[in-house]
Amino acid sequence: MEQSRYEVAPGIWLDARRALWLAKPRVLAVADLHIGYAWAHRQTGQLMPITAPDDVTERLAQLREEYRPGRIVLVGDIVHRAVPIRPVSDEFRRLLRSFPTEITVNLVMGNHDRGLQELVGDSAGVKCYTSIGNYVFLHGDAGSGEAVAEAIRDAEHRDQWIIMGHEHPAVTLTDSAATWEKYPCFLICDRLIVLPAFSRWAAGNSRDEYLSPLLQCRSVQMRVAILGDRLVPIRSE
Repeated sequence: MEQSRYEVAPGIWLDARRALWLAKPRVLAVADLHIGYAWAHRQTGQLMPITAPDDVTERLAQLREEYRPGRIVLVGDIVHRAVPIRPVSDEFRRLLRSFPTEITVNLVMGNHDRGLQELVGDSAGVKCYTSIGNYVFLHGDAGSGEAVAEAIRDAEHRDQWIIMGHEHPAVTLTDSAATWEKYPCFLICDRLIVLPAFSRWAAGNSRDEYLSPLLQCRSVQMRVAILGDRLVPIRSE
């Protein structure tokens, strides 16, 4: 069955627009926005094209208008790199200004966000993780620190869901003609969901070799592939 939304557990919905919707707490979550990707590469001498601007603000606005969340969580790697150039800080501030004041916005730090607080000031309010009801949101990189490790242990003890990013998960699908394509996907483990990268720049990891310690000790039960505007659940054998 193919559809644009898929409920993996009661009230936990995956959206083909690379987002997660939690119905009861009314929380919308996305991960790995990588704002300023092209500018960050150009700053190091790699002349990435800048003719197509980041569209994460507009795409999030569309999701927000549809779901009407009370809270939005950005699950790490909000910027590609906190380089001290104006287009990156301006785009990040534009994103923050796009959220109505009645919506609470939680910014979770990813490994690419080092220095983000200093770049945009204390108003950014970036945290290493956030807990909302039965859900804990963290980026999932190995260098998250003891506070995140303690939050993970607490979540596992309480049987909470862990929502993370970092991996840019993808799945490779083939047909009878031996052609193949790689598609972004969600990873579903026991009480853990890995979100696909919200950024269109991010390359997908379709290998079973994971960067996050959280995935290295878990089995993936299902991949939910994103094929355009449709979701295709693929259970692990």
